[in-house]
Formats: sequence, C-alpha cells, structure tokens
Amino acid sequence: MKKLNLYVFFLIFSALSLFSQENAATRPGSNSSQFINVPDELQIRCTNFFDLLGRNEFKEAFDNLLLNSPFRNKEEQVKNLIDQTKQAVVLYGKIKGGEAVSSEIACPSLIRLRYLGIQSNYPMRWIFTFYNSPKSGWIVVNVKLDDMSEYFFSDE
Repeated sequence: MKKLNLYVFFLIFSALSLFSQENAATRPGSNSSQFINVPDELQIRCTNFFDLLGRNEFKEAFDNLLLNSPFRNKEEQVKNLIDQTKQAVVLYGKIKGGEAVSSEIACPSLIRLRYLGIQSNYPMRWIFTFYNSPKSGWIVVNVKLDDMSEYFFSDE
C-alpha cells in the first residue's frame, strides 16, 4: 500500500511539474522562452540592443539593430527614435534592460516582437517588426516605443 501511495504521489508531482513548466513558457513576460518559433538571431539582436541602451550608447544600439535594413537610411526617422529614447531616459530613468513579452508571426518571413523596457522609474513598451529579406536576411522594418505598457494586458 505504501509503495502504491508513493507511486501515485510521484505521478502527481511529475504531472504538476510538467504543467508548471509549460505554463511558465507561455506566461506573458516570463522570459525569452516566450518567443517560441522566433529565430535566436532576433532575440540576440534585441538583447544586444537593450544592453547598449543600458550603457547610453544610443546611436550604436540603433546602428546594430538596424543592420542591413533600408530603415537605417531613413535618417530623420532614426534620429527621432534616438531622440525619443534619450527623452525616455530623462523622463523614466536609466534603461536596465528589456524583457520579452510576446511575439506575433504573421508568416515565416514577418515577425513582430514585443518587449518591456525596464527603466528605473517607469516601464516602456518596445515593438520590433522583422522581415526575412531574401537579399539581406532578417532586417528591421519598424520600431515603436511608447510608455503605454498597460496595452500588454487584455481588457479583462
């Protein structure tokens, strides 16, 4: 009888552990495991982007993020993004990093990644859209940032 109880306990414990791990991988904001089926290359680029922002290397952060992208040639838009980022640091504090929130795959060649920018006083919302160009590989086609992190939640 004791062996049976121990066996049942082990089965229940194992099932709960698997369930718990599964939920952690799909819980919003858990970590980069949130990005299922997203190429590691994109996650690494975003991580490097936030690392450079954390060192106040704004231009370098955008240069690396926008590597090979025609978006990089839109000098006024890139300058505006850099200025907005600097203003966000003034308003909300030093950037400490970014946390993966969610991904959206429109098709294998178009992916949107959402990150929560961690700052000293207030979070920022970052949205990156990547396109897998046949000519250049993964490139950024759009970057958005704002302070509306409440939009990460459903209306419930």
